Amino acid sequence: FGSRWLKILPHAAVLPGSWHREMVAKRKGAVVEEPWEEEHWEEEPWEEGWEATPYVGEVEFAEDEERVIIKCREVAKIYGAHAEILDDGWTVGVAVGSTVAFGVVERANQGPAAANVWRIAKKKLNKEAGEGPAPKKSKKPLLPECLVGELAGLVRNQSTRTGDFFIDCGKIYDIYQRDAKIKLYDKPAGLGVGDPVTFELIPPKYDTDAPLAKAVQKATGAMAESILKSCSFRRKGKGDGKGKGKGDGKLARANMHGYQAAVSVMRMVGIVKKKSLNTGRHFVSCQDISDVYGRDAQIPLEEMLPDLGFGDRISFEVDEPGEGFSGTLCARNIKKLGVETSKRRKGRDEMGDGEDEEFSGDDNAAAEEEEPEESTEQAAWQDEGEELEEVAEPEARPASREEQDLDSELQTLSDTLGELVAAEREEISALTRSAMTKLAASAPTEDPDTTQGWIKHQDTIFAGLPKLPKDWIRIRSKSKGLVYFYNTRLGKSSGEEPTE
Repeated sequence: FGSRWLKILPHAAVLPGSWHREMVAKRKGAVVEEPWEEEHWEEEPWEEGWEATPYVGEVEFAEDEERVIIKCREVAKIYGAHAEILDDGWTVGVAVGSTVAFGVVERANQGPAAANVWRIAKKKLNKEAGEGPAPKKSKKPLLPECLVGELAGLVRNQSTRTGDFFIDCGKIYDIYQRDAKIKLYDKPAGLGVGDPVTFELIPPKYDTDAPLAKAVQKATGAMAESILKSCSFRRKGKGDGKGKGKGDGKLARANMHGYQAAVSVMRMVGIVKKKSLNTGRHFVSCQDISDVYGRDAQIPLEEMLPDLGFGDRISFEVDEPGEGFSGTLCARNIKKLGVETSKRRKGRDEMGDGEDEEFSGDDNAAAEEEEPEESTEQAAWQDEGEELEEVAEPEARPASREEQDLDSELQTLSDTLGELVAAEREEISALTRSAMTKLAASAPTEDPDTTQGWIKHQDTIFAGLPKLPKDWIRIRSKSKGLVYFYNTRLGKSSGEEPTE
């Protein structure tokens, strides 16, 4: 491509060579006679397009790949389209990807045309602008003008595999044929399927990717009502959509598109781990989560506390996902716990998590070594007791006849009561054995994979064991088969059986 496009001029009588010589002479400051002066100056916009090059852009192929255009946001904003380069065979040194300066000429019933196109070195361009050396060319895709700024839409569904949310927005779907995606770790707290939102858009890097939503906020008031009226769920199933269900249909529409809500919210306790180099989010070490789901939870950037750092103990909430979930488990509503003392930390490390306990035969010896010495006061009382034992007690008087009869009746009642208690215990044992047999038959063949599953099968898996205090359950480790105790409300585990 070249820098002078004679094809756009309406003067058919002018030869390309004469116009080229005239432009070269004019740039050198020479006076050039105009034999067709009257006809030439009648079209002022064309002359302005040739003399002025106020715009700068990059040469690229158009979407139809049949035309060559110069992408310039300023030109597109003024004329409604990018300027087209018309091929007249004169321009040399300009290729796709070149940065050029150019003028613009309007055409009737057509888009604008580029005039006086000439290539600019990137370093020179930035030097003239006072910005130093030219930066490297950005490979980020450009966002269409109609999608720049704040957009509005409706949260359509949630992926059952990754947990990411998708937004129904007609403008976005018309251009990309895909819905905007909200990453699970970027989702504001409390946002769900069917909620109206406002957001900004990041264009997809590849054609197979979905555009990403950023700065997502839940819409309220008049804005929310406007979004609900203008947006509707697409890709409906067969039929007219009329049903007999009651309510606003929010959950029904969500389930229709594959949404699966979390079973429950779990409150857990863990320790902040290292930060991911790719995402910048911290991992949370929590044995209960890693044992069940095989991976650690992550802290979204908006949930990170200012004073939270590596090694801090926290309590947090995490949604218990459904079956088949392979996305990221996000820790939310984080609370920093108090710092442990050295003795408490040492005791917790010695106690372990209930799965690595090893018992040795030297426990009694260790207990004897750790037993504190008796105080002087305690020793004095023991000495006094020994002295009192040496004192002779007075002889007891013989029992009367009435007392002997009463003792005999009490002995008879005691024997009868003992027989009744023994018979009752035998009956209870028989019932217990029968119940345990039935429970064993209904017990699951494999241990559950979720906390809700462990709660449901407590009486079948651990039949016959004493009942635990409120909110405590037993969980058996898959790796070692040891049983430890877990508090479903506080989210902590213990290797010792709780008493309260």
